[in-house]
Amino acid sequence: MITYHVIPHSHWDREWYLTFDHFRVLLVNMMDDLLDILESREDYAGFLLDGQTIVLDDYLEVRPDRRALLERYVREGRLSVGPWYVLPDSFLVSGEALVRNLMIGRATARAFGAGVDVGYIPDSFGHTAQIPQMLQGLGVQTAIVWRGFGGEPGQEGSEYRWRSPDGSEVLMEHLSEAGYSGAYFNDPKSATDRMAEVRRRLDPRAQTGERLVLSGGDHHWPTADLPDVLARLDEAAGEEIRYRHSSLQGFVEALREGADGLALPVVEGELRFGYRWAFNVTGGVYSSRMYLKQANARAQRLLERYLEPLNALVVLAGGRSQRALLNQGWRYLLQNHPHDSICGCSIDPVHREMMTRFEKLDGLARGVEWFAWMDLAPDDEGRSGDDARLVLFNPTPYPRSDVVTTDVAFFNQRIVVGLNPDVVPDPPLPPVSGFRLEDEAGKDIPFEIVDRAVEPGIAYTRYDYPAQSLVERFTVRFPAADLPAFGLRTLRVKRTRSFAGYDEAEGAAPDDRTIENHHLRVQAHPDGYFLVTDKATGRTYGPLGYFEDTADAGDEYNYSPPAEDFRFESRGEAKIAIESETGRYLTGLRIRGAWRLPQSLTPDLGRRSEERTEVRFTTRASVTPDSPYVLFETEIDNTVRDHRLRVLFETGLDTNHHHADNAFAVLSRTQERHDPEGFSIEVPAAVAPMHRFVTLDDGRAGATLIADGLPEYELLHDSRGVLALTLLRCVGELSRGNLTMRPGGVGGWLNATPEAQCPGLHRFRYAFLPHPAVWPDRIGLIHRAAESVLHPVRVHPGRRDELPPERSFLDIPPELALSAFKEGENGDGIILRVYNPGPERLEGTIRLGWTPGTVHRANMEEIPGEPISFSDGCFTDVWPPYRIATYRIR
Repeated sequence: MITYHVIPHSHWDREWYLTFDHFRVLLVNMMDDLLDILESREDYAGFLLDGQTIVLDDYLEVRPDRRALLERYVREGRLSVGPWYVLPDSFLVSGEALVRNLMIGRATARAFGAGVDVGYIPDSFGHTAQIPQMLQGLGVQTAIVWRGFGGEPGQEGSEYRWRSPDGSEVLMEHLSEAGYSGAYFNDPKSATDRMAEVRRRLDPRAQTGERLVLSGGDHHWPTADLPDVLARLDEAAGEEIRYRHSSLQGFVEALREGADGLALPVVEGELRFGYRWAFNVTGGVYSSRMYLKQANARAQRLLERYLEPLNALVVLAGGRSQRALLNQGWRYLLQNHPHDSICGCSIDPVHREMMTRFEKLDGLARGVEWFAWMDLAPDDEGRSGDDARLVLFNPTPYPRSDVVTTDVAFFNQRIVVGLNPDVVPDPPLPPVSGFRLEDEAGKDIPFEIVDRAVEPGIAYTRYDYPAQSLVERFTVRFPAADLPAFGLRTLRVKRTRSFAGYDEAEGAAPDDRTIENHHLRVQAHPDGYFLVTDKATGRTYGPLGYFEDTADAGDEYNYSPPAEDFRFESRGEAKIAIESETGRYLTGLRIRGAWRLPQSLTPDLGRRSEERTEVRFTTRASVTPDSPYVLFETEIDNTVRDHRLRVLFETGLDTNHHHADNAFAVLSRTQERHDPEGFSIEVPAAVAPMHRFVTLDDGRAGATLIADGLPEYELLHDSRGVLALTLLRCVGELSRGNLTMRPGGVGGWLNATPEAQCPGLHRFRYAFLPHPAVWPDRIGLIHRAAESVLHPVRVHPGRRDELPPERSFLDIPPELALSAFKEGENGDGIILRVYNPGPERLEGTIRLGWTPGTVHRANMEEIPGEPISFSDGCFTDVWPPYRIATYRIR
């Protein structure tokens, strides 16, 4: 018996070629019509709401009166919702964000009465390797995917076992080349012909008697007469064929029964190819509108590594939880994670609204963090000087020595707000003559003054108007040695009569082109690049940190060079000036350049214009006394269009293998060359995605490039270990036709997107870490460096004597990575999530800074399993390769 499970649905891109509010007008009307159909036709078995629950929220904001009706049909199984909150891109968001997306989606579905236990991912532009383990961790055993797989030998079928690097497996249903479209029966007369075409695609691929027929498409309306159409098809079919108005859950249950005992082919790891199958994989979205990727990385770190941990510490101290507000913050963030949103492939107004959401999250974060610090380290007057305290929070789960930069502010004069003619403020105080920093034992902490100014300050209180005053602000830099792992340290600020030798940092010294510390020597070359020598090995890496610029005749989906292109290099082509800066705790070299680049493409998009425009850039390379890496900070004023700008690192490492940090795993990849002639839809992109870093080694030496919100890199062919990190990819269309890299046709709707040219000033941070080989032996060193670059020490001013003493709250083996330290979703205990990102088995001890009542292993929905024994706040565990581990600590 062959059963065609016909599932009506509407794939709902929340924002794309129209804005969210424009699409919501369509959504509300579509949902009204859908509910009318469900009410009027009891034989209408069900409808799939695209696997994401945010459409329920969006609808009910306008139609709150219809919630009871929605709940009824969800409970009856006639409306399928979940498991996602939004349908995300899985390469551009963190692993923790993917988990929260699923948790919120499943919780929302349960609140409506039911949910879909199927990993429905119909339209993401590929899939990261740990998706099966994440689904398994939530009790989901099946995934339905489309893009990123298919068209190659051994990929002819529709059923597979998809295996994560840790060995977790889910049953995978791979959609036909038509994807989630192609079976929309909006015209009953053509249903027979349409179904014949569907069978032609599905039957040769199926290995069971169950066929998935998704009847819908982008923003499609339900057709009321679908039961009649299916009845006619079923009546005309033979005895061995039936057509069933089904649900996703019903199909999967039948599929799992049919596949039981079958030796299905195994698919391992990430699904990032499929260029001969689905139209299309869109390999250029990792760098479209890079400012979105940078803002997203900042927002994820803010929630995951500062706000949630601080709130957990408040809860441990018996204070009031801000969990509800943090959940709202997660919703703001996740609303920017749909594939058409975070990938940067929508119209300009959509992405402007995304930046507004990031700003909303930032405003919420400031308030939540203020309340957390008011519980942990109260600040009665809102300034850190005048015998105050500085509370340092180390957000990394390892002990850490670093150089900290922060502000110290002293009251200068009251500011009178409003019309208060009877209030005459006292004159300003004289300039501060000196102060010192000391630890709790009274030992001096040396520092240098980076900047000082008199400026407005504001202090919030719970019971009065904010107090505004002028403050004398000092920006200071000082060494913080052996900070407790994931912990706090308090310093005192004491007024003195003089600065006792703590002078301002020295300014530029234009003649010196070399800086160094205990580990590294860094040289700036007159041609505009850097050389870095690892003192431990004597090996010199470089040239590093110079720029290449090529034309881009593509669109927001794909990088595509024009027929005639010319590569420009800042090395030797730009006018270069070199400056150095010296200080006690940070030294730097600046390369300033002025580069004349073609202004745009020619009108026919065939080559770059003859007209040149000056592009100015500055890169500072800096080291602290003990940093094992060089930190690069680049500013570029983008005044040209239709181009891709990358920064290059010539490591000299002879390898075509690279190890890239992705969601919950560092994935090993091999750089391969593909003949464009063999691809009629889309040519495979040479670039690849990463989260925090990419590592190379050749068996003798290694190097890691750490990037702050810059997710696209390439290991270049025809070179020895040259890494290219994309900074900007600037195009002017949502989609174009006739692309060299996408010969199959237009990838989306034609819309001008001038803001995707990314004009104006941009800032980028990245770091270069040389180290001995071999991967993964150096994962602990790499983790510590990435933590230092991406998670700076947080400093809060406090004034009361009852501030927390120096204390560590979490210490984990350095080979492990931290994903979450947070209050449980139901308020029950603390949730700790760590993962082993590499291929080696790990065993070690996790140390807590308090004595727990119980420790349990838990799944990703925080449901506790087996207990773990502990002693003195410590417990030991084993983490197999690539394993994600969640613990509930009460």
